[in-house]
Amino acid sequence: MPKPHQAVVQIHQKADHKTLSSEQNKFNRLIKKIKKEKERLRQWQTLTPDFQEKLLKEYQPLIALTAKLQTTMVLRLDEFYNRRSLTSSERNKISYVICEICSALFTHSDPDKLKMIFKKHSGIESDAELQGPDDIMADMMKEIFEAQFGDLGDDFDHSDPQAFGQRIAEKMNESHGEPDQAAHEERRNAAHKAEQAQISQSIKTIYRQLSTAAHPDRETDPDERVRKTEIMKRINAAYKNKDLLKLLALQLELEQIDQDHINTIAEDRLKAYNKILQNQLDQLQIEIEQAELPYRMSANAAPHESINPKKMFQQLDTDIRALQQSIHQLEKELAFLTTVRHMKIWLKNYGMPENTVLSDSLFDDDMDDFDFR
Repeated sequence: MPKPHQAVVQIHQKADHKTLSSEQNKFNRLIKKIKKEKERLRQWQTLTPDFQEKLLKEYQPLIALTAKLQTTMVLRLDEFYNRRSLTSSERNKISYVICEICSALFTHSDPDKLKMIFKKHSGIESDAELQGPDDIMADMMKEIFEAQFGDLGDDFDHSDPQAFGQRIAEKMNESHGEPDQAAHEERRNAAHKAEQAQISQSIKTIYRQLSTAAHPDRETDPDERVRKTEIMKRINAAYKNKDLLKLLALQLELEQIDQDHINTIAEDRLKAYNKILQNQLDQLQIEIEQAELPYRMSANAAPHESINPKKMFQQLDTDIRALQQSIHQLEKELAFLTTVRHMKIWLKNYGMPENTVLSDSLFDDDMDDFDFR
């Protein structure tokens, strides 16, 4: 079935008028913004399944393999720690490295397997001090958002970005509905009810006109009944979502109204339409914030930093490449660390600037040299 034609809703300047009124300009601006925000939301919604698939199939296995190799490294270092041929400073460095690895490892590995080793080399045994960076970041984010929205509660896993995002969205929705001052609550509620009644009536009027023209039960031709059934589904969906823009586009599509009708919408009705469009835009922006939040948290993006689906995919690809390089380096190091002599060489080189990779010539050292163990 061909894709339905999307009619363009826009107020055009009439020949006898030099400019559009403020409400007409506002109508056009809102429609333009809604179209833009709908496309943004569509991009985030399209990203989610592809991003999750890449995350599960490529990123998570690399995280698991990295954790496994890091755990092996911790066990290997602990094994060498008690070698009598190591100096006190070398043993201190081993303890430092073990603690450094463990601090990032507890969130991705079985902590029980490492707690005793970590305690041995750090003297820390409190679970609260075994938090990995992900847990620490989650706690920080919780504090930041609670300062803005109030208590988020403890009945959800705040380290889970999706659960955290859902709770923030709930709080944001609540905050949108809270009065600025208690004294204005009654007045505001009354105005809101009147406004909602006007909005509801405007939407309902268009819906009735559309459903009268497109209802399939009144059609005797089988092919036309099928066509109108599909149109009626679109009408019902738009009405349910209070999507004025889509309802007006359907009116244009069904030729119930024409461009001249759009150009001459009365000012009072235009004001009501603009209220509907503004509400629609506000809801879209809340949905976008909710869709963005898990990605914003995972990328440690600042609250006002611009992010987009393309950027998130690029960041994920960068993280995957970094993990692959880290795994390659860990495998080389584990293959090298089989003797005390090699451990001494490795410890001497450890602590270089971040991202410095040990040269291949180091790992080409004769593994069969004299064993100091």
